[in-house]
Amino acid sequence: MAVPDNIKAISKIVFKRNTAWIFLFLPALFYYIGTRLYSLGLFRSSTYGEILGHELSWVTPTSLVCSEFLAWNKDSNQKLLYMHSNKDCNSLRYPIYLVQEFDDKSVVATTWMEDEELGRGYLLISTSLGNGKVFRWEAGGGPIAIGRTLHLQDSGCRSNNYQQCIVDVVGKTHKGSGGITIDTLHSEALPMLLIAEYGEGRVVRLEENGARTPLIIETSASSDDVTGEYRRLSRPFRLLVTAYGDLMVIDDATTRGKGFLLWRLPKASDVPGLPSLAVSRKAHAWTRNNSTDFPHILFESSEMGGMVLEPSGQRIYVTTMEPNSSAVKVVSLPLLEDLDDPKSSESEKEGDEEHCTGKHNSTDEINICKAKEGRSRTLRSHQSRLVFDYTDHAESPGAIEVDNNGNLYLAVKDGILVVSKSKSFVTKISFSKGEKIVDLTIGSDNFLYIAMESKLARLRVPNYPLEIKKDLLIKA
Repeated sequence: MAVPDNIKAISKIVFKRNTAWIFLFLPALFYYIGTRLYSLGLFRSSTYGEILGHELSWVTPTSLVCSEFLAWNKDSNQKLLYMHSNKDCNSLRYPIYLVQEFDDKSVVATTWMEDEELGRGYLLISTSLGNGKVFRWEAGGGPIAIGRTLHLQDSGCRSNNYQQCIVDVVGKTHKGSGGITIDTLHSEALPMLLIAEYGEGRVVRLEENGARTPLIIETSASSDDVTGEYRRLSRPFRLLVTAYGDLMVIDDATTRGKGFLLWRLPKASDVPGLPSLAVSRKAHAWTRNNSTDFPHILFESSEMGGMVLEPSGQRIYVTTMEPNSSAVKVVSLPLLEDLDDPKSSESEKEGDEEHCTGKHNSTDEINICKAKEGRSRTLRSHQSRLVFDYTDHAESPGAIEVDNNGNLYLAVKDGILVVSKSKSFVTKISFSKGEKIVDLTIGSDNFLYIAMESKLARLRVPNYPLEIKKDLLIKA
């Protein structure tokens, strides 16, 4: 078959050496335009998942709420909101997407890890089934999602020292990992991942060399336990590193009749890392790390659900249920107890030192005494402040997240409660029928990641994660 002369002429022009660059330039141009449009959220399909049906209802209805609540970008010419600007204000600008499903109800916690080398961040998901795994979920830098990959194997049980690790997970025993968080203060090189290991009964930090540095193993006895018995954490499901380098841990100790306890380990970021994997393996048999103090109890309640730093960085928000009542609230706790009453706090501290050193001889006994005395002093000075009462919307306290503008995101039954910084505007987004929300995390990609027991969803929100300016804080 003869090729027409006009096609021969065109092919000679197109395939010349000086025009070959166009075959590389055009695909690169389309890719660049596509990724820029994706970053602006213009493609709903770019969120890679199944759309979840939702219902948006206003707790505090107002005629101006659509144009004013949670604005993403406000100026004289544009108001870009994540809700439709219709008269009823009953739907989201971008829907909620189900992006990942898990075979079992083992998801416990999530956290966001920023990777400077990749130039983007990703979500880490902690699971408790069997020996435990930490998964990594990321969208990637282009129009094709990377999705879920395995980040860490045997994240909660490895040694058989504290509990017998599971080989066969048919029994559905949960001895994996619980709460996770990121420590950005310990090293200037990379952020460090902290994990609550259920099967090992401890909280550890993963070092760059692969070692696991124990931060909390055994805790001192509680104030009502005169035996001085050491105890490990029961079920630590929330971890948080403050801007001062302290480690906060919410422990579900209901199986021991202790309710929920909020532990604080001062200067956890300053604890030196283990030098090698060999030492790390030996550390599985430790009952405590001599480089740390005992943690003390900052707050206790009949039930707690989550905690997050407040925008100032000097206090934390905790979701809790009031003792002897069904009131579900967000309370604020200070992190600098010595600022409440410097003179009395200092005198109490000195008194504790004399009392402990004068009565006990061994280092361990002195540490126990200090922990007990420090606990009672801390509970006296740490008077909680009510931030928001959401008893009408929740049967129990759940996960909490805050964005850079101070807006709150609260996990409630079948959905999320969004509360403006001023607490004037409150809306409920209902979507998770019968699925418990276990954690909320805002990523630097402008998505709120909603971790349920067996699902992961995400919702585009108008603000960024909270960033604390640590250089402006007073060091405790």
